[in-house]
Amino acid sequence: CDQAYTLTRTWVADDGCGHVASHTQTVEVVDTTAPSFFALNGIENGDTVTVPYNSAFGEVVLPVLLDPVASDLCGTPVVCDEGANTALNLTLAATVGEALNLAYLVDVQTEGDNNPFTLEQGETQGNIMTPAVMEDGMTCDNVSYLAGLQLFNFMAGEHFVVDSGNAERHEDGTVHITMATSRADDPEAKLLVEADFEELMTWEEWLATPGEETYKSDCGLGNHEDWFYTVMTSGSVVGSGSLEGTNLSLSHQPANELFGFQFGYGANNKNANFGFSGWFYYTGEVVMDGIANAANGSGDLFGDLDFIESWSTTLTYCAVDCSGNETTFEYTIESSEELVNPLSGMPLEGVQPDQGFGTPGTTIVVESLFPNPTQGLTVLSLGTTERVDVVVELVDMRGAVVLDVFRGELIPHWQNTVNIDARSLSAGMYQIRISAPGSVTTKKL
Repeated sequence: CDQAYTLTRTWVADDGCGHVASHTQTVEVVDTTAPSFFALNGIENGDTVTVPYNSAFGEVVLPVLLDPVASDLCGTPVVCDEGANTALNLTLAATVGEALNLAYLVDVQTEGDNNPFTLEQGETQGNIMTPAVMEDGMTCDNVSYLAGLQLFNFMAGEHFVVDSGNAERHEDGTVHITMATSRADDPEAKLLVEADFEELMTWEEWLATPGEETYKSDCGLGNHEDWFYTVMTSGSVVGSGSLEGTNLSLSHQPANELFGFQFGYGANNKNANFGFSGWFYYTGEVVMDGIANAANGSGDLFGDLDFIESWSTTLTYCAVDCSGNETTFEYTIESSEELVNPLSGMPLEGVQPDQGFGTPGTTIVVESLFPNPTQGLTVLSLGTTERVDVVVELVDMRGAVVLDVFRGELIPHWQNTVNIDARSLSAGMYQIRISAPGSVTTKKL
């Protein structure tokens, strides 16, 4: 170390008669000053930088990571741990999406779910939850029970709540979901749902795919042009608990892909939250009480989705000079837990119902539909809180009206019954659409 050394001086006196005297002086030149960091963009040691989410899918635009420069009076400092520095630069390159060479980085500490420093570049993860009811205690399609999985006419029960769930959005735009569910009235009746989906498409991209395409909006919440659409490529349902041995394969419904699985605010058709929903076919085997039964039919998958998580990442830099003096600098990047419009920079306040729909679910209630399924006649019972004119139509999976069922007035606080004759219809799933001023209500048949 050029500027840290030991200097020894020796004086010798000789009187010429064989008498010699000597004296030694030792000067220790030491370096006790640690290196210093600069080029810190105004960030102080220990500071925190907050960043918002810029999409409901948990996407974050990270600030440029600091690459401090170290200086020292005794030459150019080096990184304290070269091995850690090399490994961390390679690891971070996968998360920020570019090659890095942060000269003095020695440690990265991460906390929290959906942390962009722990996920591969372009990937995000969100929690799936059973859709929440609205302020009136019901979902927007007038359902009071909670469910994230519905298997129509399933012999082991139709409605299953989400105990835990995860949605993975990959760099290529494809999605994988995992949902651990249990029957609403029997926690031991468990079904694990796994499903894979094609790349998410915007509304314009969805319309540009071959054939006809549309969307489903039972409540008129959200804007379907802001939603994303995709097709289920594969799926499975595996039972446990009292349904141990149950095994079902899932495929997209309808097969012509007229309707897709849709992701967005109000897309779950249960509330205005960010969520998803879609239909599927199931086929396989249901095991109850040790007895296997063949099963096939249709189902509905839906949930609230939350990618907006709290997370933090602390980056530590260390430089050491040739005398072994070290200096460290660290700062933290953390989520503001806000969702900000990337164009305006303003927080997103949520999504309001489309104009013209009023407040869904407050006027008309579907009290019953029996029998369902039916091979002929079925009776629809409607309730209302006010005298209102309604139009009841039967709509097929292409969105076309196949039967004009009823046009007339409903009487408040009275069971209003409507007969539906389905004997001339092809087998399949339909929607009963009840339209009134300020309300649109649907029921599957």
